[in-house]
Amino acid sequence: MIRNHNFTLIELLVTIAMIICLIAMLLPALHKAREAALASNCTGKLRQLGTASGLYQADYDDYIVPSRTIVDGTGYNWCENANPQRSPLSAYLGYDKMSEGDFGRKYFQLAYNCPSNRVKAKRGYCSNVLVMPYLGHGNAYYGGYKKISSLKRTSTLVQIGDANEYLPSPGGPFFTETTGNYQMGLRNRHNMKCFFLYLDMHTGKENIYYMKISSIDPRRE
Repeated sequence: MIRNHNFTLIELLVTIAMIICLIAMLLPALHKAREAALASNCTGKLRQLGTASGLYQADYDDYIVPSRTIVDGTGYNWCENANPQRSPLSAYLGYDKMSEGDFGRKYFQLAYNCPSNRVKAKRGYCSNVLVMPYLGHGNAYYGGYKKISSLKRTSTLVQIGDANEYLPSPGGPFFTETTGNYQMGLRNRHNMKCFFLYLDMHTGKENIYYMKISSIDPRRE
């Protein structure tokens, strides 16, 4: 005689508990895998920016790409998020042929933005104005134009880093000589590490609270 076996309440609860335990075991591993993929993507984007910066220097007599420039009386940051033709690096990344609308829609997928940036209206990377000149109000360049050959420690000087998303302008400076506080503009976005592009075009990561000021300021040893 064939008997139908139905789950008892206890068996059902045990099965649900086992599934919950398996999910709890898998979630941390999935989270780590996702974070590793995002970190790898971030490193790749910084390398793209490094390659573009190197091409810019080759075209402009060894001068480092500026953080901000003035065109027809309007300031544009190096990773301008509204007009692809105004960014000094767009031509080297292939973005200068994009329409403004297409550029704006795809902006957060481009090299200018860290893939771990969850505040999509703000910025993913920021610049070091002590090596990348910034044309501010009153036409004053903070940090001054610099040739890469004029700096001694290109392997330890930060050029671009993960930005604090809650600061306003895309690609804006994370350091100003007025405040001297670089930690406000940077963000430990990847497992308590901030990813950087250095002047010699290699990438690295550090906890911003343990960084040496000489990594930011070329005047320090």
